[in-house]
Amino acid sequence: NLEAALGLAQLQRLPGFLEKKRDFVGAYREILDDLPQVRFQQAPEGSLPSWWLPSMTLEGTASVSSAQEALRERGVPTRRVFQPLPALPQFAPFAKGTYPVAEHLFARGLNLPGSTCNDDGMIRFAAEALRRVLAESDQS
Repeated sequence: NLEAALGLAQLQRLPGFLEKKRDFVGAYREILDDLPQVRFQQAPEGSLPSWWLPSMTLEGTASVSSAQEALRERGVPTRRVFQPLPALPQFAPFAKGTYPVAEHLFARGLNLPGSTCNDDGMIRFAAEALRRVLAESDQS
């Protein structure tokens, strides 16, 4: 009964959580969209995504692992995009070909903070930190 009550309470808060996540993605886009190294995940036309994680790819010479390390040093946690299932040993026997899009997303993908425990200031801090990290990497 306690778990059910907790679940129902969380479901009542779901619209607010989703709105907050959409606002976070909007802030990331506002701050980073003009950078040629950053390519954001696009929502299909007519959809209303939940944006569980704000996902993007770092293109060109931008290094995902270097950006992650530099962001970690600035107090910004990140996650890599999930590994494609055919790359996992237990699923490899079932692969029916190559998956270049999934491989590219894994190689170049980065998830920035997007928890509903964050606030707009934290999200803007993370976006500005990534902007500085990418500018510094362009100078080296």
